[in-house]
Amino acid sequence: MIAAIELPAGYHSDRLHSVITATTGKRYLVFDPTWEFTPFGQLEPELQGSYGVLLAGADSQAIRLPVLQPVDNLLERNGKFALQPDGTLKGNVVELRSGNMASYRRRLYASRTEKEQREAVEHILEQDLPAFTMELQKPENLTPLNSTLKIHYSLTVPHYAKPTGPLLLIRPRILGSNSEALDQKPRTYPMDMDNTRVVRDTFEVELPPGYTVDELPDPVKLDSDFASYSSQSEFKGSTVRYTREYTVKQIEIPANRYADLRELNSRIEADERNSAVLKKIN
Repeated sequence: MIAAIELPAGYHSDRLHSVITATTGKRYLVFDPTWEFTPFGQLEPELQGSYGVLLAGADSQAIRLPVLQPVDNLLERNGKFALQPDGTLKGNVVELRSGNMASYRRRLYASRTEKEQREAVEHILEQDLPAFTMELQKPENLTPLNSTLKIHYSLTVPHYAKPTGPLLLIRPRILGSNSEALDQKPRTYPMDMDNTRVVRDTFEVELPPGYTVDELPDPVKLDSDFASYSSQSEFKGSTVRYTREYTVKQIEIPANRYADLRELNSRIEADERNSAVLKKIN
């Protein structure tokens, strides 16, 4: 059982996101007080979009629980790096998390040892970086729960730049994969996207002296009713700058849209693998 808190007529607040309207016209905030990492006014993903029974005496009724807007679950990664002449990448990353994108990490920091916290973050980074060393700082804003969680870490990645003849290849998308592990089998049941969300990445790489950009990946812009994705690589001064945004608009995608999801996923995956080509300045 979870709580349905009746709201006064005409009352609105930007902090209350999981609000429903009953057939009587009464509005209720749906909130699970047993999950201690969900900010008041929100609802954990496992409950969003499902159904429950509103117990209100003669006005009891079946209701669909709300699905939060993507912007209510936000992850922003900002990384500034310098590429060394030997191909080593060094830099710092700041993650800003809010909503359900923060609650996962808050649980990690509240319930695990420092060693377990470090191992959990390293396991995530291993999906993008085969070898690295990391220095993880203590997070900021663990409380209150409606604040933006801030996570800092520094990285050293040996052999990040790959030589090919006189050229160097680097992947502008340094961290974070938005592509899913999808197979080609027909689906009978909907695809669970975990939660609606917005993920934004900005990665800047300062090139070593004597190098410039020979080729950059093409920009990507994809949009559908259930998700959107865009990315762009730029070269200014001596810095390669990669930006992208991924928005999941629906928490559940029907089985008959699985082919559309696979197509979107394959194009995101291709963009995440793309490389920028560097060359020496004559």
